[in-house]
Amino acid sequence: MVWTQEQRDKWRQNNREREKEQQNQYNKTPTRKKTNTISNWKKGGLEEHGYTYDEVYEYYLETTHCEVCNKDLSTTQKCMDHCHTDGCFRWVLCKSCNSKDSWMKKI
Repeated sequence: MVWTQEQRDKWRQNNREREKEQQNQYNKTPTRKKTNTISNWKKGGLEEHGYTYDEVYEYYLETTHCEVCNKDLSTTQKCMDHCHTDGCFRWVLCKSCNSKDSWMKKI
C-alpha cells in the first residue's frame, strides 16, 4: 500500500510520541553513533587517504591513550587530528594536545 502525504502526516500526528521514542532509541545505537561521528569528521575536513572511514573509526574506538602525551582518553575528550591542507588523518589526541598543537614540538 502506498500512502498519500496526507495519510503520512496524519499517522505522524497520531504517533508523534512513539516516533520520538523510536528516534531516541536509534540515536543511542552504535550504528547511529558511528554514522554521526564519521559524518562530523567529513564535515571537519577528514578525508580517506589509503584507509576507509570504517578503519579509522575502529582505530579511534580502540585508542585508549593520547598518542602524544599518553594521557588516558577516558578522562578527557578524544580528538581526531588531521592535516587541514589535505585532510589526512594523523593521530588520536587528547583535547589539550589537539587544541595547542603541542604535539608538533614533540616529534
